[in-house]
Amino acid sequence: MTFISTAHSLAHLSQALRQSWQEVETADARWVAVECPAPNAAATSLIDLKTSAYSVYWTAGEQTLGLPSEERFGIGAAELIQLTGSERLTHAQTEVQSCFSQIVCAEDLRPQLRFFGGTSFSPRKDKADPSWKQFGDAYFLLPRVLYCSSATGARLLCLSERHDIDETLLLAEQLLRAAEEVHAPESRVLKATERQDSVPPTAWHALIEAIQSSIRTGGLEKVVAARCVSFEVAQNPCLSTVMTRLSQTAPRCARFALTVSDQTFVGATPERLIMKEGKSVTSEALAGSIDARVEDAENVLLSSQKDRQEHSCVVRAIEETLGPLCQELSLPSSPDVRKLKHILHLRTPIHGVLIDDLHVLSLVDRLHPTPAVGGLPQRTAVKWILEHEEAERGWYAAPVGWLNHLGDGEFVVALRSALISDKNIRIYAGAGIVAGSDPDAEYAETELKLSGMLSALGLAS
Repeated sequence: MTFISTAHSLAHLSQALRQSWQEVETADARWVAVECPAPNAAATSLIDLKTSAYSVYWTAGEQTLGLPSEERFGIGAAELIQLTGSERLTHAQTEVQSCFSQIVCAEDLRPQLRFFGGTSFSPRKDKADPSWKQFGDAYFLLPRVLYCSSATGARLLCLSERHDIDETLLLAEQLLRAAEEVHAPESRVLKATERQDSVPPTAWHALIEAIQSSIRTGGLEKVVAARCVSFEVAQNPCLSTVMTRLSQTAPRCARFALTVSDQTFVGATPERLIMKEGKSVTSEALAGSIDARVEDAENVLLSSQKDRQEHSCVVRAIEETLGPLCQELSLPSSPDVRKLKHILHLRTPIHGVLIDDLHVLSLVDRLHPTPAVGGLPQRTAVKWILEHEEAERGWYAAPVGWLNHLGDGEFVVALRSALISDKNIRIYAGAGIVAGSDPDAEYAETELKLSGMLSALGLAS
């Protein structure tokens, strides 16, 4: 592989940016976008770079087309869209398209420019938990400098306004130098000085009984109960180490790290909400779980009536949402099993061809929250969650992903995730509760789901 130095990349970038602005004739252009070659490095090694209040790491993992996915790490805010309220995704479509219309670049580069971000599980209340204040109801970031790395090489995608080329070059230099400095991740073990559980075992039993009581009265079919375990720590974890560990233990999962000022929302989720390319869409139902250590776990899970019932709720809801929008919708008659390191899930892949070329955010708005993270009926279950759960979910179990100027993109459900603040870490896990759910078994399932992130963070469980 050809060695590409930082100096070479910066010279290429500086020339391309200045030449592009000289050639711009359109009056409504705000940004020019160019790309340049870059030193090839694991994008996870760049995450500790603290040069901007906003950064994003994203990879779809190995689940995209069955191939290793490209990693992306972006810093700086070329554009930042922040939204509130129940119409946040509708407004985001308009604002994102307006931003893209002001960017001048080569046509083959345009589809690679992406907004990254997501939303909260539900719009936040006036007196919401301040821990999630900086993330808010929704935000979408178009990075000023985006590092893209794959098995075939690496490159930078950079945006610059006419009068701040030097600022873009400075960010690019900092990122490129970090890519040249190969270093082993820190093996940091965190010591928790305090641990708090939003739903300890006794309260969990009461919560499950309350859900099942509502199911018996006929108002609900399923509710997903969630727990938040928070830790006070003496020092924050090394983010590059966390992401490296997740890449090793959850290579097939989509992995993300969204940083806003001094907070980072990080996760490795097995569940895709929607992927859209043109009129082609892919979703999946992921519900029903078992500890991977159980003897003959795969067959036990496939034969579990309770888990099959929980799973069928999710399949039915996605099919009912996407079906009317598609000229074709295909899914198998029975689920397969998604095998992860600690846990197995029932999974049904769902593929469709849209009638009309809808925007990916429109599909996200229709699908979220699926019964895998909310319940059934959707609105009744979400209302129940908001009224009864002790801890605010924030962005846990919410859509996180990316979109481009074509309205294509990919969003996952932010499971197996944690919010890292100033020496405080919150880890989230949930379990789907139906009529036949056993409280102790469901609590054990949440402990199992917590264990992966605890290990990645270097916290003793």
